[in-house]
Amino acid sequence: MNVLVIAPHPDDESIGCGGALCLHAGRRDPMAVVYLTSGELGMKHLPRNKAWLTREREAERATQILGVAKCFFLRLPDWFMSRKQRPNSARC
Repeated sequence: MNVLVIAPHPDDESIGCGGALCLHAGRRDPMAVVYLTSGELGMKHLPRNKAWLTREREAERATQILGVAKCFFLRLPDWFMSRKQRPNSARC
């Protein structure tokens, strides 16, 4: 079974369905996570680019622990989404 998790921002994949991801990892199911934002507003003391990198590195480490093969960061603005918004994509 292929598994795709769509998370609003980093850590939601772990908090929301980390247990299910562990079960799928045990079955060796291919898994990917798409992060809509990089959660930069959780680190207001840092410039946006530095907050992106910090949160994305944390998410990359978490996905490795959970056995997720691929993750993608769309870098939509934190706390706001619009149909007109274009992602600033990054991939891990």
